[in-house]
Amino acid sequence: MKGAFLAVVLALAAPAIAEVGPPQDVASRARGAGKVVVARVLDVRGQFETNRFGDHLIMSHAVLEVLETLKGEPQPIVNMVIEGGAVGDLTLRVSDLPSLQTGERAVLFLDATASGEHVPHGRGLGVVLKLNGDRVADSNLSLDDVRQQLVARGLRASPVRCWPHHFDLDTLIYFGPPNAANTRTMGVGFSPGDEYYDEPYFYASVYPAPLVATLPALPVGHWHSHDFTAAIATASSILDERDHGAAVGSFLRSSTDIISVLSMQPAE
Repeated sequence: MKGAFLAVVLALAAPAIAEVGPPQDVASRARGAGKVVVARVLDVRGQFETNRFGDHLIMSHAVLEVLETLKGEPQPIVNMVIEGGAVGDLTLRVSDLPSLQTGERAVLFLDATASGEHVPHGRGLGVVLKLNGDRVADSNLSLDDVRQQLVARGLRASPVRCWPHHFDLDTLIYFGPPNAANTRTMGVGFSPGDEYYDEPYFYASVYPAPLVATLPALPVGHWHSHDFTAAIATASSILDERDHGAAVGSFLRSSTDIISVLSMQPAE
């Protein structure tokens, strides 16, 4: 079962090839992007530059205040450059790229450049989703819909390690800066057994601990709340299933989906 655990964790952590999809297909856009953020535009300045094709045109440099990081390393401020914009009385509009205005909020799918700035991922895929309140403009999507479509596809998992206190295998996922106070985390792992369970088990732990009574039921396994809060699938519960590998995959995906959606919600 250790092999099944490692395979599923790698499947959760590894990006897939980006594909063109309809406006609602948020997950496919995010797969190839290096960073996905909810951000407010603090400032936009246009200037004439020469692009990599030798064209002399207006480029806009935007300063973004990151309100929420949905994929990638968290940063409080991100600088983005995008073709088009205004310099004095001259305005350049690029048909396959959105324009940005100071004060706007949006979900942005970004890739880093060698200069440290970011550019929109995928250009003409419509990679900027502008927000009106908590709704995506010109769409029936809410910001929470966007979060849920990104669950488990944009997670950055740490290398799998063996922890000496219980000799369990575990990968730790941060939903915020690793060194910040009260950063939400999820640990996904496999234990050979301990004082809580006298048999091997898979787990997905969550911190800070939510009220277990408020969590959805799992298709395989159960929620544990004594001394720590985690989804647990014991060896015996997995062996009770007809397809053991499918049971492990179902447990890991459902438990990490639930914890990720919970951890991506803004703190109250």
